Amino acid sequence: MCEVIDSCVRERELQGMKQGMKQGIKQGELQGMMKEKISLLVRQLKEKLGHVSKELVMQIEVSPEDKLDQLTIKIFDVEDEEDFLEILS
Repeated sequence: MCEVIDSCVRERELQGMKQGMKQGIKQGELQGMMKEKISLLVRQLKEKLGHVSKELVMQIEVSPEDKLDQLTIKIFDVEDEEDFLEILS
């Protein structure tokens, strides 16, 4: 009887570990995609403006994903950092 209970407990622990690993992998993938979006946006800005201040990069890094998507589209309308900061706010 104890062996059956031990087996069930081990099985549940294994399922929990597998679920945790899946969630961790998913979270890591999402973080990687966000980092890539940020990196691409900063590279685009540097190409367009010639220079991007550390302050602007820091603001971009803490922006939510929907803002990053909006900024990526609006990059064609940006003439200077102030335009970009206006979009961020």
